[in-house]
Amino acid sequence: MRSYTWSITGSGAISGPSTNQSVTVDAGAAGSFALHLVVLNVNGCSSNCDKPVTVNANPLCSISGESAVCASTTSHTYSGPAGMTGYAWSISGGGAINGPSTNQSVTVDAGAAGSFTLRLFLTGANGCASSCSKNVAVNPNPPCSIMVEFCGPDGAGLRYQWSGPAGFAVTNRCTGPISIPGTYQLTVTDGNGCVSSCARTLSP
Repeated sequence: MRSYTWSITGSGAISGPSTNQSVTVDAGAAGSFALHLVVLNVNGCSSNCDKPVTVNANPLCSISGESAVCASTTSHTYSGPAGMTGYAWSISGGGAINGPSTNQSVTVDAGAAGSFTLRLFLTGANGCASSCSKNVAVNPNPPCSIMVEFCGPDGAGLRYQWSGPAGFAVTNRCTGPISIPGTYQLTVTDGNGCVSSCARTLSP
């Protein structure tokens, strides 16, 4: 053709030249746009045509699952919305994906204290895509130690569970001096639900 004149109405915008044989369009919000073309041939005769284009909505992306986990814990499950044709998970920071990363749900093992960021890229049935992310705090586990007097570590909000030989069991921080031989174990739980355990053996 001798000339091309493009124009657009609706939810779209022409990006770049509008007088070439081809035109580039950026889609806007879901809905539609109409592309209009006027051509002029070498004889000076003209014609025009229109092309309506549907602008499909992108899928809504969300990630459900815990917002905080404990360090060095495993098998935390996170899920995206159902009914998508494609899922692609990735992770950065103090965590690792354990198992497939292309299903609706993913399993994450937490690493050291800090945080990790989980990212999900979705593809819907109409081929449209979206992405989202979820930041997850990785809380430190409480300290655990058994002192000579059989006392656990100090800490506001810590809960203590002792166990030992012959049915020994208490739930407070200190048990007092102990002389019965055997292995005693202490489990410490903090306010975040994070847990640590330690043990001490008394020889006969």
